Amino acid sequence: MPERWVEFLQLVHKEFPDFEFVALGGIWDIDTIQEIKGLLPETFPLIDLVGKTNISDCIRILDTLDYYIGFSSGLNCIRNVLNKPCAVMWPKHQKALMYSHPDPETIERRDYIAFIYDEPERVFNRIKSKLREVLYLKIPNGVMV
Repeated sequence: MPERWVEFLQLVHKEFPDFEFVALGGIWDIDTIQEIKGLLPETFPLIDLVGKTNISDCIRILDTLDYYIGFSSGLNCIRNVLNKPCAVMWPKHQKALMYSHPDPETIERRDYIAFIYDEPERVFNRIKSKLREVLYLKIPNGVMV
């Protein structure tokens, strides 16, 4: 639900204020992103690309993001093929599929993290250490804040 995404985005933003968020999705996701944007402050660092990209643009964007989190879809499969870190939320009835497609090395490195849909705070706590790792690798001169 949009309210859950807003709660999640605000948790991430509070911990990692330098993150800029990119929303990707199909035209069927436009209502959801509009509601999310309506619930967030106008100054929230969110780039809305929902329904605005073709597949080649989407692949280029997925290749440049520091991290990806989303529902089980082709987007996380693309991230995994690109060998880029991601977290994926799955519906309970698809639990058996969570680890059926990713490269086993990405699972071992925790570059692919999967879990059943959950509360925003629990989702955030599951990926927080990976987000820190991703950010610290990008900080110039290896300075940790």
